[in-house]
Amino acid sequence: MLKTLNLRLPISTPKQKEIEKCPAKGKVVLAGRRFGKTTLFAKSAVKWLLRGEKTIEAAPVTKQTTAFWRKCKRYLAPLINSGVCRKWENERILEMGSGYIQAQTAYDEDTLRGDLTNHLLLD
Repeated sequence: MLKTLNLRLPISTPKQKEIEKCPAKGKVVLAGRRFGKTTLFAKSAVKWLLRGEKTIEAAPVTKQTTAFWRKCKRYLAPLINSGVCRKWENERILEMGSGYIQAQTAYDEDTLRGDLTNHLLLD
C-alpha cells in the first residue's frame, strides 16, 4: 500500500515569486533583512531535491547556514521521518534519490572545490 506524504512549503511573497519565475540561470538578489532570502533559498532547494537535483548553500560562517539548514529540515520532516529522505546532521546533508541539499561554510573559496552541484546558493 502506498502512503502519501504531504510537504508544507511557505507561500512566496510577490517579490519572491518574481525571483522564482525569472528564467535567468544566474540570479543576484539585492534585498535587505527580513526579505525572506533564506526562506526562498530553502524552498527552492527542497523543490530541486524533489526533482533529483543537487544544491549547495554556502555562507561565510556557520550561523548563517544554520537558518537555511533548519528550514530545509522542517520542510522535509515528513520525508525524513518516513526514511525517504536521509539526513546527516554533522555534514548538514539531506539526500533523496540522486539529489541532495548541503549547507556549508564558505569562508574561503577552497571549501567549495570538488563538489558537483546543479545549484549553488551563496548567502
